[in-house]
Amino acid sequence: MVIKYMPLSFRFGNKDVRIIVDCIQLPIQKPSSPTEQQLTSSPYKNTNILKGMIGITPNGAISFISPLYCGIISDKQLLIKSELMDCLESNDVS
Repeated sequence: MVIKYMPLSFRFGNKDVRIIVDCIQLPIQKPSSPTEQQLTSSPYKNTNILKGMIGITPNGAISFISPLYCGIISDKQLLIKSELMDCLESNDVS
């Protein structure tokens, strides 16, 4: 049933895709605490950020939103902490 609502580009080459995942970075106001500044600092964005992960279905519906974490967390650590892998079924491929 999911295939029926997929865009054509997914329907033919990627019909087994169930979720598309990406990390998001949300800029925040600079914290007053030096420790919190350090934890949320992004050397790439030159600002303070929180990071999260979002998952959408191939037809564009949001299917997963992780909690937000300090900006210094790596994408790999974020994936592990988000527990998204625990939501997948045994026959899903990552």
